[in-house]
Amino acid sequence: EEGIDFVSKVTKLLVFCAGPHTTKLLSENSDPDKMPDVSSDNISEGSLEILRFLSFVKPYFNPSNIGTWTFPLGAFLHYLSYELCHRVGNTAGLKTLKNDHPNIARQLLKDEPYLQCMDLPGTEIVAFLDSLLPLAQQALYSKNGNVSHAGETSLLYLTQIDPARASPPLIDFSLRALDVSSVNLSHQAPAALSALSRLLQPGLRRDPSI
Repeated sequence: EEGIDFVSKVTKLLVFCAGPHTTKLLSENSDPDKMPDVSSDNISEGSLEILRFLSFVKPYFNPSNIGTWTFPLGAFLHYLSYELCHRVGNTAGLKTLKNDHPNIARQLLKDEPYLQCMDLPGTEIVAFLDSLLPLAQQALYSKNGNVSHAGETSLLYLTQIDPARASPPLIDFSLRALDVSSVNLSHQAPAALSALSRLLQPGLRRDPSI
């Protein structure tokens, strides 16, 4: 219990440290007219460190790679996806508050000035999704039931951020497991069905910020 609580707090800190954390850098990296460039030159140092760590632990998410590290990494993936979704959701809520109630938004930003730099650039959100989605898909088919559930919830959080990016690989991955000709993937069918039942509705949403 204490270990999981520690993982939760660490992921909260990591996601808080992600992003430029200056309004100048944020405006330079959030141009909606430009296609996202996910090269390391366009990613802040805090986000780059998280992405580098995810690339290091990627082999340990293989469903056949079971050990003492399996459950902690599953919990880490769950909480990291949750905190990322939470930050993106808070940013969307703040934008809505600015449009609908500008006076309240100004007072909130005065009381909580760090909120001005909470908006992650699109380049970094894409980089996080590209790193986390494959790990969540691997965790979904883990032989450890708790890790499999963590992969499912992680996919649910990531789908809320960007359904168009998260849904296609998930559906393709699940349909392969459910294909009658995929005899060697039949053991993945229960996890695929469970994931589809939870992720189909959010994956079809056109605007997850509503």
